[in-house]
Amino acid sequence: MQTDTGKKENGGVKAEKPGRPPAIMRAVMIALFLLSFFCFPIAASLEGPRITYSSFGTEYSWMDFLLLPIPLANLILGIVYKRKGLKTTKNIVVGIIFTSLLCIFGSYTLLFRPYYSNDTAYLKKVSSEIHFVLPDQGHITTQSFADGSGADSSSKARSSSPPEEGVTDYGAMSKIEFSDSGQLRSFESSLKTSGLWTTSVTTPLSGIVPELYSAQSSAFLGFDHFMVYNADLGTYNTLPGKNGSYRIFYLAYSSSKKQMFIGEYTYRVVL
Repeated sequence: MQTDTGKKENGGVKAEKPGRPPAIMRAVMIALFLLSFFCFPIAASLEGPRITYSSFGTEYSWMDFLLLPIPLANLILGIVYKRKGLKTTKNIVVGIIFTSLLCIFGSYTLLFRPYYSNDTAYLKKVSSEIHFVLPDQGHITTQSFADGSGADSSSKARSSSPPEEGVTDYGAMSKIEFSDSGQLRSFESSLKTSGLWTTSVTTPLSGIVPELYSAQSSAFLGFDHFMVYNADLGTYNTLPGKNGSYRIFYLAYSSSKKQMFIGEYTYRVVL
């Protein structure tokens, strides 16, 4: 029976108005709305297992883009079904917010890529500088401060004042996870017989190692062999005996985790 309101009754059940979105679509919109809030936890679960000691912080941020279909569907379907009478304003707003955030954070991989390298050639360079053979097989991430972004800008601001002791320029820092067992056996054997490494960096030598470096390579984190090499004087694990700015390499190795930290910097000494 057709009523004058355009509704049809069948067994006492009223049919929906023609053109009104089906109940299943309303359920889909609710699901998309809720799923959008889980985009970042899901992205973190995808990135987390891939992030290791030697990974740069944003190396896997690109995986945020994998979650884009969720907020995009929220946004697009929200606009489509809003025109069909469904209340989807909240879907549109949430879709815009999470699409924008995922694009921003996902782009970090590209934005920060120029500031780090995975080239193991840096290990050969350091080996040549410190006159000690290092393994060169494994995963390495080297962050370069060559553009001055990591330098102590306050030292430049004090150029007209008397020089002060401390770090004047950060060159680079590397985190390495070695993988070749043969190279590691040879390297660790050399550590035990060489007098160029120490099992701790004590005061006052620790005073010339930047906290930025020492905090990432402490004994608490499992590092048990260290080297502080003055490239200008050619000395190991000793303080400079005269004024000047010295190029220094700081190395820390964990024999249990097969990891190494390398910090390159310039240190000003004022006696």
